[in-house]
Amino acid sequence: MKKLVLLCACAIGALASSAQSPIDHFNVGPYVIDYNGKGDVKYRLRDGIDLYDFFELQRDTTVVVNCPKPDLVEHGVEIGAKIGFGSHGLAWDVAGRYAISVAQNVYFTPGLQVGMTMRTSDPTDYAALEVGVPLTIGFSEMARHKVSIYAEIGIVPAFYTLTSKPDDYKYKKSGVLISPMGECGLNIPSGDNIFRIGVWGEAKLNTATDNDNIYKKQLGVGFAGLKVGYLF
Repeated sequence: MKKLVLLCACAIGALASSAQSPIDHFNVGPYVIDYNGKGDVKYRLRDGIDLYDFFELQRDTTVVVNCPKPDLVEHGVEIGAKIGFGSHGLAWDVAGRYAISVAQNVYFTPGLQVGMTMRTSDPTDYAALEVGVPLTIGFSEMARHKVSIYAEIGIVPAFYTLTSKPDDYKYKKSGVLISPMGECGLNIPSGDNIFRIGVWGEAKLNTATDNDNIYKKQLGVGFAGLKVGYLF
């Protein structure tokens, strides 16, 4: 009997001890925090609190989170280089262009480029030096601190002259090209400037007659390849 009484007394003492463990209460804004040691936290809205009144909100209030607007490029100078391959050979050029914003996410980009088209499909030596004026319209959310995609279409009027030809050459040595082109790729921030990498395609259309068309006969008309550029 004594053992049973002692066991009951111990149980009652243990319950009383746990019931007397202190719980700290904190008021944090409109909430009550019950803190009973690390990892033992409960919270609830304080009695009689109306969040609309507490934060002085209207009943139809909409909370809007304003995101910072990207630093869009209004204008800039791009230095770039392209290389591509066609059915008979390869073409490359370097260019400087000036990008001007003409509407939201629309850019007009005139410039100047110098390049060469060379035949490599057989030992016959043909090469043409080209000087052109690329005129393109680009579409992109071009920002200085945000990765974005871009696409461009345009036309490249150019003057060409042959720098290499065989002894039995029978075509016009120089002339004019009108070349439609397209390009797409990525704008990648680089500090306050933009690194550009993409793919391009171009059709070099010679204004000469078929009999004198050195591109159609020897150098190739369609070319496609890679482009890299840096916009300041």
